[in-house]
Amino acid sequence: MLMGISKRDDCYLRTLLIHGGRTVVRVAHKRQDKRNQWVSALDQRRGKNISAVVSVLKSAADKAQLNDLLQYRRLIVSFYH
Repeated sequence: MLMGISKRDDCYLRTLLIHGGRTVVRVAHKRQDKRNQWVSALDQRRGKNISAVVSVLKSAADKAQLNDLLQYRRLIVSFYH
């Protein structure tokens, strides 16, 4: 389950994630793929700080879904072999 980025949790990890999100927002205009266009549009609508946090949460959600899929595939492979 994916939770939010809380100020009470690991401050160092939160800082690293937010810095990474700020970098994504800062360089989004240089690339024209679908995700960077979304980040640029979000930046125009909501501002840089909110865009940074949302991009981090979206990336974390994508990674969590990928991990769930990989665990499911490993379970299926181990079941049949």
